[in-house]
Amino acid sequence: MVDGGLVNPVPVSVVKEMGADFIIAVNVIPDVGEMIPQRDEEGKRDLKEPNIFAVLLQSFNIGTYALAKSSMEGADVAIHPQVAHIHPAEFRRTKECILQGELAAQASIPEIKRLLEA
Repeated sequence: MVDGGLVNPVPVSVVKEMGADFIIAVNVIPDVGEMIPQRDEEGKRDLKEPNIFAVLLQSFNIGTYALAKSSMEGADVAIHPQVAHIHPAEFRRTKECILQGELAAQASIPEIKRLLEA
């Protein structure tokens, strides 16, 4: 799972090669500019000074987003759940992530129907 996510996080090209003629792609990797800074247990913004780990993580996030954005090319419908406010390590927020995915998918239904009818 990790290697595929690092190389082709939204595998539109793979399903095209498999013969798909209508592709709905979902990207859960937010633009770094949309990400909300980490909060501490009290909900206050974590204002720690940057360290090498934080810089490397931010660099990784920028690259991953650019790769995901590129991977989405060729999809008929692109769904982007609003999950930028949820840190990837916040596993306790799984239900919220699922809800955001459901909301984004429901919002895409009119576009999907329009494209399928065309």
